[in-house]
Amino acid sequence: MTDANTLTAGTASKVEAIQGIASGFVLDPLEQAIESTVRMLRDELQHMRDTAAKQLSPLSDRLGAHLDALLAIQIQRVSGDEDRSGPMTHQQVE
Repeated sequence: MTDANTLTAGTASKVEAIQGIASGFVLDPLEQAIESTVRMLRDELQHMRDTAAKQLSPLSDRLGAHLDALLAIQIQRVSGDEDRSGPMTHQQVE
């Protein structure tokens, strides 16, 4: 952290504003899960290409199903269906 005593008054207020913005920014856990799953699925598919796999691996099947479940939750959330059926639980994703 920067020592506030060494900053001018204008600079100190700018630093505080930036710190407030940075600490106020929180990623949505569902968005993080979707992003992580997509990344893992992409890596697994690349590995399969690199090894000339003839069929999908059990891991890629599982990641695909997991991604489908996460996207269904996201669609439900943005379409407003969550209000009628309640939030999805962790068990429903798996």
